[in-house]
Amino acid sequence: MPKSSKSRARLSVGVSLVPEVAEYLDEIAAKLKAPRSFIINAIISKYASTTDNRHLMPLVTDQSIINF
Repeated sequence: MPKSSKSRARLSVGVSLVPEVAEYLDEIAAKLKAPRSFIINAIISKYASTTDNRHLMPLVTDQSIINF
């Protein structure tokens, strides 16, 4: 049985973003009232499923669902 996202191990990674991307990420996070890490995870998960037909672990959360 898959673990829920709350009990799944998390990796803390550093990424460098260009200022415009960082600002837009902050705008999305504020609009959805979600952490930036949630937004990044959702975008990458969606990209994997739509372009590579790869299904990563679904984000189980009570936060807003991002629709692309």
